[in-house]
Amino acid sequence: MHYLRTFEFMGEYQKEKYSMGFPHIAAVSGTTIFLGEKSIFEVSDDVVKRILLEKWNQVGSLKMTYGEIVAVRDITGWFEGNTGIVDFKEYRYFEGMDYVPGRCFANCTSLRSIILPPTITTIWDMAFGNTYSLEEVVIPESVVHIKDNAFNSCGLTSVTVPKNVEDIGDYVWCHCHNLREATFESVNPPKMNGGTLFSDCPNLTTVYVPGESIDKYKRARGWSYFAEKMKPIEEK
Repeated sequence: MHYLRTFEFMGEYQKEKYSMGFPHIAAVSGTTIFLGEKSIFEVSDDVVKRILLEKWNQVGSLKMTYGEIVAVRDITGWFEGNTGIVDFKEYRYFEGMDYVPGRCFANCTSLRSIILPPTITTIWDMAFGNTYSLEEVVIPESVVHIKDNAFNSCGLTSVTVPKNVEDIGDYVWCHCHNLREATFESVNPPKMNGGTLFSDCPNLTTVYVPGESIDKYKRARGWSYFAEKMKPIEEK
């Protein structure tokens, strides 16, 4: 349970409620609001909403609750290739999932922003491949494995890889022409096979790593390719 925030107006709460975690309690103009398992799940993107309702209508339901969203284990094939999706920050509430399926959002060429659930441990191959418009992706600290081509040809200008990531596949950010900086928070360099991580990223200038580990990164297999770009995180 995520407790308690106070808002003066309902409009303020509506803007912030998706960032508060689920379930939660809020006070709005003196009224207590509980967002629980039976509360109706809302999404801001109309295309995402339509897709989700189509899935629910298959089992005879016209509405989605937070409890039903948390019960979802796999969304393979739900969104791949959809060029209308722009925003899916509410993906963060799919807490029944422990992986982003391969090609899950591949070729979603209009997708700009997404927040991954805090339960995800693996981002599979090409999960966000060819998301040319992607500007923001929040990778949670639960992630341990990032597989081949996971973000190949995406539009990100920066990326932060959290501290618990242990291994990274080949060509993960290949062809990311807008990418300018990458930050790796782990004190131990994640394992990788070679130097293909940022292939064809012509604008990448800086790779930030923990200052105490910068020499370790420079010596690690695959990481030496980016030694000249490395700077301590503390300089950000």
